[in-house]
Amino acid sequence: MLDHACAIARSVLRLLARRVARPALAVGDLKRSGYEVRFALEGGLRVLMPRVGYGGLLTSKGRLLASQCGSFASRPGKEALLRKTVYEWFRDGQIDPARSVVDIGSWLADNAIVWAKMLQPGAVVYAIDPSPSNISFGKALAELNGVDNIRWFREVCSDTPGKVLSFQGSIDHASFSSAPSGSKRGRRALLSTTLDQVVERECHDCISLMHVDVEGFEAEVLQGARGILAASRPVVIFEQHIAAEDARPILELFRDLRYDVYMINEALPGCELDCRNFVAWPAERELPPMPALVHHEGRELGIWYAALGEPLIRVA
Repeated sequence: MLDHACAIARSVLRLLARRVARPALAVGDLKRSGYEVRFALEGGLRVLMPRVGYGGLLTSKGRLLASQCGSFASRPGKEALLRKTVYEWFRDGQIDPARSVVDIGSWLADNAIVWAKMLQPGAVVYAIDPSPSNISFGKALAELNGVDNIRWFREVCSDTPGKVLSFQGSIDHASFSSAPSGSKRGRRALLSTTLDQVVERECHDCISLMHVDVEGFEAEVLQGARGILAASRPVVIFEQHIAAEDARPILELFRDLRYDVYMINEALPGCELDCRNFVAWPAERELPPMPALVHHEGRELGIWYAALGEPLIRVA
């Protein structure tokens, strides 16, 4: 009986060790950084993080917070060329800091917090995500850093409102589909809204940047933002998995709306091999000159170029 009890205890301890291993590493890194994350490619901007102790890892809430902090702390080195480019466009006025930003699929708010700090008074970030824990984490970061110009929306967007959208797995990093929720085991559903509804109509003409990262649902989300795109003519950043997703509907949409589309010349370590970011630039505006690339120096900046050539590669 004693041997059996000891075996059960050892199994429980092994399970607990596996659950806390990664969060414990995150806590250690946060402590060494002084609970501060520096975005080196975005003007050295610094973001304070919540203080997470090792004792908190004994609860699921504490482990989740530690994991979120660890993921956020890694973000300055992710999508480095995209981050560098957007920062320079803000700095040079190509993206107007007096106008607002839409960040849909805001996840842990690593973009929303940084961009909110770049905006002038009166401009806001519309941070949109379907996950309550993602929204909660973003709000906590904003409060800790004194950022009060982010408006938070727990929503899922599509091309029309009131559409039943199903998803499978965790809502914290979900891929949505228009397929009926009962078509596959384990699927759940939410009702859609649109970006044109989330952003109040009187502000449809005051958006300077739109960032769309919605795990394969970009075409539908952009269709539901036609009012904003027509009225504001913002710079649009969106993601595509070019070996798995048909990008033609998005390219046709931007052609109809008189946008030029460029692929950001950057592979994304840690993502699927075909994952790329794109920029849609209003055709009536001249694309600002980009600094010449010195490709063999990319690793020093954490940039992994996808090809020889310019920082932005014209695709449509």
